[in-house]
Formats: sequence, structure tokens, C-alpha cells
Amino acid sequence: MNKAVVKTRKSISPVWILPIIALMIGGWLVLKSVREAGYEIVVRMEDAVGITPGKTQVLFKGLPVGMVKRLTVSRDLLYVDAIIEMRKASREHIVEDTLFWVVRPEVSVNQISGLDTLVSGSYIGVLPGEETALSSFFVVEKEPPALMESAPGLRLILQTKASSMHDQGAPVLFKKIQVGEVLKSWLSEDATILVEILVYEQYSHLVTTTSYFWDVSGIKLKASLPNINLKIGTFKSIFAGGIEFETPAGGKAVTPDQSFPLYEDIDDARHADNIEVTLYMPQHHGVNPGAKITYRNVTIGTVTDVFLAKDMQGLVATASITKKSAALLRKGSYIWVVTPEISVSGIRNVGSIIKGAYLKMEPGRGKPARKFRVYEQPPVRMHEPAGLNLVLESETLGSLKKNRPVTYRQVKVGHVTGSELSEKRDKVYVYINIYEQFADLVSADTRFWNVSGIRIQGGLMTKMKISSESFETLIAGGIAFATPETEAQGKRVKKDHHFVLHREMDEKWRDWLAWDSDVVVTLEEKNAAP
Repeated sequence: MNKAVVKTRKSISPVWILPIIALMIGGWLVLKSVREAGYEIVVRMEDAVGITPGKTQVLFKGLPVGMVKRLTVSRDLLYVDAIIEMRKASREHIVEDTLFWVVRPEVSVNQISGLDTLVSGSYIGVLPGEETALSSFFVVEKEPPALMESAPGLRLILQTKASSMHDQGAPVLFKKIQVGEVLKSWLSEDATILVEILVYEQYSHLVTTTSYFWDVSGIKLKASLPNINLKIGTFKSIFAGGIEFETPAGGKAVTPDQSFPLYEDIDDARHADNIEVTLYMPQHHGVNPGAKITYRNVTIGTVTDVFLAKDMQGLVATASITKKSAALLRKGSYIWVVTPEISVSGIRNVGSIIKGAYLKMEPGRGKPARKFRVYEQPPVRMHEPAGLNLVLESETLGSLKKNRPVTYRQVKVGHVTGSELSEKRDKVYVYINIYEQFADLVSADTRFWNVSGIRIQGGLMTKMKISSESFETLIAGGIAFATPETEAQGKRVKKDHHFVLHREMDEKWRDWLAWDSDVVVTLEEKNAAP
């Protein structure tokens, strides 16, 4: 009888399952690390300040492509070699003309750079080359390389004679927003400073033939009492330099490498097409550079400089007049200094107390001119553009001065515009302007009289009459007039019509006004002194 034979089959003990799984995972990791393993290169630099093995990265456009593994000193002890492990995917781009540079935070009077490293630490920048031969040894660049020639955008050349600071990478601004950067700057043979800039492609349409550029580097202070002008650029432009531009409407597209002037500041840029004139100043003028030149209270220019004449006997100023005001620059134009006037009637030209003396202009009618004499006093006669200009003849001027009121029924309807002696020197011409809305109050029969101060008629033993037109005329002086309101009133007069300026009002003219402003004081004989 056959017996069954029982055989025991040998199998893997469960104890070995975990080690086998671990071995498989380890093998996979080894294979993965071999396949993805990078390669080492050597980058030589002058020092290793800010470079930390295992922390300092190699970045291309902000993306990590390598890591510093260790640092060694060169055999001659002059340099430091950084052993860098680069990612495998970058191998074909690390060729002989590849550039490396160290980015560290730097703030000085000359530039500001690497602000992003204040938090992350220093890093090594890389710019792939265009060669085909691979390389594993490089020398770090002292400065970051300029943008590649193929970088998209609009390249322009700016020219300036002024000393300025524009480091590579300095911002180009439009409305305080960076739209480009400085590529490089150099000195030409004629001592002109040339600055090449790149306006980024998405902003290139902002530049046209009407654009103008100015320097916003550092802090600029222009101080000449009473004007103080402080200009501060962006934080980066204070140290590294910067350029800003504006583009007025009406320009056309520009071509690459087109040249533009680079102005010292925004004022020079905006007034580049202004007209320069020469002003021969009076000895005591008080006008400083920056003083305004106005016409009808509108600023038409600015005094740019004041200096001694070549013969050292007089003072000369240069001024910049806006192109729109060129028609005012004619022979016969009268320019005078405006300063504060303090009198019993008040203070005039208060603005000049704060802003300083400035200039006013009354245009002439001659041929175009670029040289003018400046006077201390306003013209003796000024023709107002509106209203009715008249001439009053008087024996003396009295207290009448320019801008004194001309009143009708004690309402101001005009003012004195000037005065001068007649050609024969036998009378005084007083020029007045009646405001346009009141010009119909004047006819050929109108009578004018002086109402300056007070008038006293009578004596101690008789009636005494004290007359005054108004408080203002009592203090400062003025002129009043009356016109008969009848059908035979008289014809309307034309401009520059002459009238007699009487010393006082005639009693019959009082009836024309039908209103008595006099204060009459009667002293009875019994109250009179013996």
C-alpha cells in the first residue's frame, strides 16, 4: 500500500516584503537622480561676499537654473571659484560666451541696485550665449550685461550737454510709471553726452515726434528769493538716475534710433520752443530769475537770467516768452516792473510782496522785436482794450494817480489810466477809462471835476460848507462827472475825446445828479466867536 508523501514548499518570508519594497523605491530614486542629474561648472569671482553654498541660486529671468554647491580658493589665492550644479535642461545653453554676474544689494551716491536681494539674499545671474561650443569655466562679469540687441522695444538716442548721471538700467518713466530703461551712455567727440534708452515694446506707441525728454536724476533745488523750487525724483532715480518724457498731441510715429534732446528739467523741456528776448533793466528793479512776465494778468514768459552788461554799466536780463505770445513782441512794447505800492488808500500789487517783483507788458504796434527796455514805472498812458478812453485837461495833477476811481453818483464806473504834461507844458493830461457798460453815461455835455480830499467854503461868521464825494476819494483822490439828462444831452463822444477837468463841482451840475451828498454845517452868528 502506497503512502502519501507530504513535502513542504519553501516561500519568501513576510519579513522580507518591506526591505524589497524599500529596495525598489531606492532603485527608482537612484535611476531618477541619475537621469535628472545636473552638471557642474566653475564660476570664478573676485570674492564670495554674500555667496552661501547650498543657498545661493543661479537665476535666469527670475527662475532657478542652478545652485552653488561649494566654494574654493584659486591656486594663486587671488580669486574664489564657485562650484555650481546646473540643471540638466540648461546644458545646451551654457556655452563659451555665456555671461554670469553676481547681484548684491547696493545703495550709494552713484546707484541703487539689487533691492530684491534684501530679502532673498545675493544670487548669480546668467545670460545664455549664442556660441555652439559648450564650456564649464567662466569668469563673472563686473557689471550686469546690457539688454540683448534682439530685445523687443523702441531704441532711442538722447543728447545733452549737461552733466548728468544715467547708469545702465536706470528707469525711463512716463507719468511716473517705468516704461523703459537706460541701456548705456557715452561721451561723443564734441563732448555731447549720448544716452541710449529702450522703451519697452508695449509702450513704444507713447513716443512720437512731439515727445520731449528730461532728466529726473537725484534731487534738484533751485533757490533764489522769493522762489524756491525743489524737485525729487523716484527713489531709484535719486541714486541711479532717471529719464521722464511727455508726449503732446499731434505727433507722428518715430523710427528706431531717432535722436531727441535731453533737457535738464521739465520746465526746460516744456519751454524748449519758447522765444528768448533780451531785456535792459533799470538799476533798481528787484527782479530775480524765475520772475513772471504778464499781459492782462496772464503769464506769457519768465525771466531766466539777470547779469551785468558787457560794459559793466547796466543790467541785462534774458527772458523766455511762450511761442503763443510771439505776436506781442513788437517795437513800441512797454515793459515795466511791478512792485508793492503802499499809500493812504491801501496796498496795491499785494502779490508781489509774496512772489517778488515781476514784469508787465503793454504791446506795441511796430515790427517784431526781440530786445526791449524795462522801466521802473508803468506807462503814463495805457489804452484799455475795452471801454471808453478819454483825456481830461487840468491845470495841475493834484493827488490824482493811476488807478484812482472815476465815479458817477459815487459808483465807480472807471479809473485813471495815466497822466503826463501836454506838449506845450502848459497843462496836464489825465487819461481815464470808462468801463464799457457805463460808456453811455458820457456825452459831449458831460462835466468832470476833481473830488480829491475835502472842500470847505465860508468863514467863521458865515455859513460853512464842507464837501466830500466819498471816503475813498477823501483819502486817495478821484474824479467824478455828471451828464444832463435832457433831450439836448449832446452827442456820444469817441475815444480820446478831450474834456476839461474842473477843480470842483458847479452848482448847476448838481441838479443833473438830483442828489446831494454834501454835508452842510451852518454856524449861527450867535455861536460864533467874538
